[in-house]
Amino acid sequence: MKLAISTSFFASVLGQAPGGAAQYLYCINANNHGSNPRMLPNNMCCPFYEQAGIKGKPYHSAVHGCCGTALYDLTTQDCCPEAEVIMEKGTRPSSPTGFFGSAQEIGGEPTIILMWDEAVSGSSYYLDVKSMKFNGQEVEIEKPFGIGTVDSHFASLSGIQSGVEYEFEVSTINCLGDISSSSKFSVTA
Repeated sequence: MKLAISTSFFASVLGQAPGGAAQYLYCINANNHGSNPRMLPNNMCCPFYEQAGIKGKPYHSAVHGCCGTALYDLTTQDCCPEAEVIMEKGTRPSSPTGFFGSAQEIGGEPTIILMWDEAVSGSSYYLDVKSMKFNGQEVEIEKPFGIGTVDSHFASLSGIQSGVEYEFEVSTINCLGDISSSSKFSVTA
């Protein structure tokens, strides 16, 4: 004799457990278990907590994951939960594009303001100085302050030497730590 337990019964039992585990099963009921008997039964809801105006999606956590309010395939995709971005596994972030740089004086100090188009697949950027030239000749001077990892698609650099051409290199970093190939552009202070 087989014992059949409905998902609604399962959810009601879990709801009586300490901590109210039913809060994670708010979207599961006896009518949305699917018609395929070989399919794993749903054991989670996406998003994890019930939210007003968002219909939860039931799924099985061995097959899918929840990224914000969307489901993703655990075998072929990754999720960056901070940005709620789903990416195909093995894809590198796109390189930054659309550069703009301007040398200005802010508070009496030479400064370079840099901006680039925000990368969809990135969560931060790595900014470095590739070369510094004065009158076409390489110079050995200190790199500007403000280079390194930045969390936005713009930077303000100080410690700039007037008349020096700075060649910058920018790479996109996604939340998994994958780095894009770098893009280069120059600004003369």
